[in-house]
Amino acid sequence: MDPTVAFRIKTVIDVRAGSEKKIVKAALELAARQGVADNVMEVANCVEIIKVHKNALEKGVHEGKRWEEIEQVLNGFPSGALKHKVAREKAYHLYEESLRDAVLHDINNTITELCCGRNEEFFMQINDEPDPNIDSKLIDKTLGLTRSTSDVAFRRLNELRSLLKTNDKLRKQVNNRIRKHLNRLVLHFSSNKAEKEACLAIASWLTSGEMSREQWEQWKRFHENNQTPTLERLKAIDWVTDESDFHLHKIKDSLEEIDKDCFFKKTEEKLREMLECFLRPPNFKQSTKNVLEVVARTIYTSKIVDDIAKRFEENGELIEVRIHAADALIVDCNLAGERWNGKNLCLITDKLVMHKSETIINVSGTSRCATLSTRRECDGGSEGASGAAGVDGLAGESSGNVAIVAGVVRGAENLKLLLNGGDGEAGTHGGNGANGHVGKGITSNKISELCVSYGSIYLTSWDYFVNWRPDSSWKSNGTSVWDSSAQYLYREYDGEDGRKMIYSMAGDKGYFYTTYDLYFLIIGAEGSMGGAGGVNGVGGEGGRKGDLSLITLSNGRPLSLKETCIEQKQGSDGADGACGLPGDPGSHGNDLVLIDRSAKEPSKHYIGTSGSKLTKTPCYVAGLKTRLDGYRKHRLNESDCFVSFEEVKIEPVSQRQSTEKRTSTERRTQSRTVTKATIAIESVISDFYSHFEGDALLVGSFAGDGNEWVALEVAEDEVEVEETVQQEISLVRTHVEDDRVHEWQSRAEQIDQSDVIKRIENENLNLSALMKLFEDIFSVVLPLDNTELVVKIKRQLTRANQLCNDGPEMPDRMSLPTVQRIIEETIDKLNSKIALSNSAIEKHGRFKK
Repeated sequence: MDPTVAFRIKTVIDVRAGSEKKIVKAALELAARQGVADNVMEVANCVEIIKVHKNALEKGVHEGKRWEEIEQVLNGFPSGALKHKVAREKAYHLYEESLRDAVLHDINNTITELCCGRNEEFFMQINDEPDPNIDSKLIDKTLGLTRSTSDVAFRRLNELRSLLKTNDKLRKQVNNRIRKHLNRLVLHFSSNKAEKEACLAIASWLTSGEMSREQWEQWKRFHENNQTPTLERLKAIDWVTDESDFHLHKIKDSLEEIDKDCFFKKTEEKLREMLECFLRPPNFKQSTKNVLEVVARTIYTSKIVDDIAKRFEENGELIEVRIHAADALIVDCNLAGERWNGKNLCLITDKLVMHKSETIINVSGTSRCATLSTRRECDGGSEGASGAAGVDGLAGESSGNVAIVAGVVRGAENLKLLLNGGDGEAGTHGGNGANGHVGKGITSNKISELCVSYGSIYLTSWDYFVNWRPDSSWKSNGTSVWDSSAQYLYREYDGEDGRKMIYSMAGDKGYFYTTYDLYFLIIGAEGSMGGAGGVNGVGGEGGRKGDLSLITLSNGRPLSLKETCIEQKQGSDGADGACGLPGDPGSHGNDLVLIDRSAKEPSKHYIGTSGSKLTKTPCYVAGLKTRLDGYRKHRLNESDCFVSFEEVKIEPVSQRQSTEKRTSTERRTQSRTVTKATIAIESVISDFYSHFEGDALLVGSFAGDGNEWVALEVAEDEVEVEETVQQEISLVRTHVEDDRVHEWQSRAEQIDQSDVIKRIENENLNLSALMKLFEDIFSVVLPLDNTELVVKIKRQLTRANQLCNDGPEMPDRMSLPTVQRIIEETIDKLNSKIALSNSAIEKHGRFKK
């Protein structure tokens, strides 16, 4: 180089300060090589003017203008910066660099956002593209995956593609930068191996049956209201645990292995679906009026036992409970007590677990009072009445049946199964019979009081005797004859006390005079036997022992529960009651007769004693103690018309025989036990699989396909000249307090800042304009340490929420949830921006949703 030119170049460089030295030096050397040394200062000044107007050039690039449009703008400057060829070439070179950097910024910033946000669609597209480069459709698809990409970005991309058609070196540089950025981010963020391991560990724990109920409740609270199961929320759970929680330690370790701040969205969704499935609350189904089914993936009996008891109380016909647990059935309380007596129980699950040291399942039948009864039924209530029959004891209730169908049983040694029949109730004793009736007799004094009263038979008129009647306790039995021509009177009466009265008077006509005979007979009442003793009640039959079915779920073979205490006993029959004793027999009342005759000698006699009965014997002639029976003579026309009375001993009343005892063969219906219905095992197993067939696709299915990113080849010998800090796009990941927000910072702004600020201040924007504003806020650099500006942004966000609630038509046919999501995303991003400045946080705090 000419020494004079070199000196001039050095002089110009020396008077320039700072970062401009490189560009000025390059321009001057270029000018010198092209033979314009005499105009070194002028060229340097032109180049410096172009540098001064570089912002205008970059602004044109970021507005998506082509070179021709930008060149016109620069030519319009009064300085005439492009009048020299060197200056024009430098300006065009700056345009190439700006366009390259702007497009790379768009692409790399979008890749950064998609990777940090773990966008599954992007990772699927990048896996399907063998050679990502500036001309591939992948770049267009990538830019289209974010809302922040503008139409200007696509215009810049197409402009750069046109430029690269004639610049292979620049093409290689651009492609290398894209590939380097993809290698740097995709390798890290696309891998889902660690989170798949975490999901598998969670699924393993949820289905293990080794989780305490307290931990299960923690999972329920975690999934409450179907919240998104983010990585951050999982790590924040303060588990109830002890050192033996193998599954929990495995989950914690697997979560720590995840070196990202979030799950894939697809992973979160699958995990949410998995929790929805595994944590589904027990569903109570009454398939028939007699059968209750409880269905869930995992069931703790302590959570359902009260509901089952309530249903037993409400429905007396409910006799069988089937508990279906696809993963685990944890019996953490006893299934015993009055409500469970005689009920069928079916437990069907993959894992049956007993945590308690003694877990009792007792479906034994209800026992009655089986001891010898001391209760006697009522004795005969009246003379000669039999005692009441004894009541048969109730049958003991048969035990319910139990079916256990399980893949594996843990804690079998803690389980006690009771399937005993209930004891029968004792029959009651029969009541004793009442004593027999004692017939009433008569004495001579009493018969005188009863008999017709007269002085002389002969002198007393017939009318007197005919008109006489006994008192009202005696009723005529229908035999009553008075024949005045034949001169005889004959009447019979029945007393209320069972005695009988015969009143007879007849005239016996002789040759010279008529003799009048009278007899007044009282026949004593009949006695009766004592009442029979009541028959005994038969003891109730003991209930049947229950059937126990133990079946392996996987193959239907017998399931071994050798360590389990199993008790199956037949119930004892109740004792039979005793028959009641018969009552003592009564006695017959004695007979007594008063006879009289109209004669000179004494003719009034009493025949009969307190211990005798009288027989009335017909005879042909009158005697001292015979009397004419006018009824027999005149009505019956019998020639032996006289009767005599002879005493005979009163025969005792017969003794009642003892009651024959009833035996168990004569049990009545309530005393016979009823066997419980058997459990239809095949039907139960079939129902079990049908209950959970819809879960099969979810179990074990997690986000990510397991394909790992293979690094792209980058040409190492491509060295980029004068690479500056501004040309390198670096990832800025800013962690806010809760590690949820990622911020991607850009060196260039695409929207005019002043226009955005004006719209922030405009309180008349409709919902569509507000949506556009929230998008543009992130396209410019805003002074978020300006309190007034932040307050106005908050006000616009509040207005947007109010407009949503007021229900106007949504912009661009968006749905209400979509608009609300955009507002929430805006708040999150603003919080991220504020987080970049400690002073902004101190002034304004965070935006609230």
